Amino acid sequence: LKESIGAASTDLEQFADDVAGELSKTKLPQLDATLRQIEKFNDLFLQINAYDSQGQLIDATSLQGTTEPVNRVAVAYALEGKVFVSDAYESPAFHTYVLYVAVPVRDANKNVIGVLTGRYDLERDLTKLIGTTRFDGGGYAVITDNTGRILAHPDPKRRNDDISSYG
Repeated sequence: LKESIGAASTDLEQFADDVAGELSKTKLPQLDATLRQIEKFNDLFLQINAYDSQGQLIDATSLQGTTEPVNRVAVAYALEGKVFVSDAYESPAFHTYVLYVAVPVRDANKNVIGVLTGRYDLERDLTKLIGTTRFDGGGYAVITDNTGRILAHPDPKRRNDDISSYG
């Protein structure tokens, strides 16, 4: 799980370097094209947003055409130069468990000039991870949140089941 979260934030930080020169309304077509390429490169990012140095939305892309509202706390955190990764939550727009990741966008002098955010499909990533894991031939792995709700299961119908009362 740490590797998935680390990879998501590292990928987004690398993508932030790619958009640094395009982070203005005057370069919106280039920024939009770059954000769409990022989504195609890593389709686990369901939504990618770019914000200016004041935290104002410049561009938002989503391969599914669906977007969620901004997480203002995450954007503020990234504007302070820090990476933000949310707890896993079930996205009402994407109907899957996601992480909200926000990273600062820096200029050549390492000054924060904006923010890049992404909604990362944690459920699909974890399902791929456990999909090939078997124990004693017939057993399988399941990943739950801290309340016992299933985040990832080999049988997608079991997602969100409450197994907190199990053994």
